[in-house]
Amino acid sequence: MSKNLTSDRPFKVYGINLLVRVLREPPDTLTLHCPRGASIRYGHVVVAGDGFDEGSNSFREMPPLESIVAFEEAS
Repeated sequence: MSKNLTSDRPFKVYGINLLVRVLREPPDTLTLHCPRGASIRYGHVVVAGDGFDEGSNSFREMPPLESIVAFEEAS
């Protein structure tokens, strides 16, 4: 992965939002299963917001750049 992931992005990411590059296949070292049967998608974090959660007026810990994240795919 390139270390210059954010240098040419035409937009900003704020708050507790993440921008991820979705992986076509799950990583070999990580496989999760949803108990409800929903599809799990994986991605590399490209840009992360500052972690500020306006709803609770606090900061949340954000995953580091280039880390792998898993999320439930909306059906």
